[in-house]
Amino acid sequence: MSKQNQRAPREEEVREAIIELEISKFEFPPMQDLLVVGRDSPLGTRAAKRLSLTLAPDQYEFIQISDSTISCLLIRKSLLKMIERQRLLKIILEEAKRVMGKEDIMKMKLNISLRMVKKLKI
Repeated sequence: MSKQNQRAPREEEVREAIIELEISKFEFPPMQDLLVVGRDSPLGTRAAKRLSLTLAPDQYEFIQISDSTISCLLIRKSLLKMIERQRLLKIILEEAKRVMGKEDIMKMKLNISLRMVKKLKI
């Protein structure tokens, strides 16, 4: 083959998105482990607080956030007992802000697995 007929290797760009859809019956309360409310969402901070008190009293903790994107969140109280509060909130806020805008309301699942290993001298 002559040099004129040789083609430069083609670069191939691969872009993909993986979409996972979970379908279930409407649950009451209509929250899962976590509800993150955007600063400009239709559900304001006061309404989110009322929602937690009305639909699930004593199950969720309302936390107001000083952030340009997120105004507040509702988190299942039992999750706050598993991991130190500030560390858990930092992770939640970092990840939520990556995928949401100021006008969004995000319902999230949060699974925490704890593993303990203790050594005993024998």
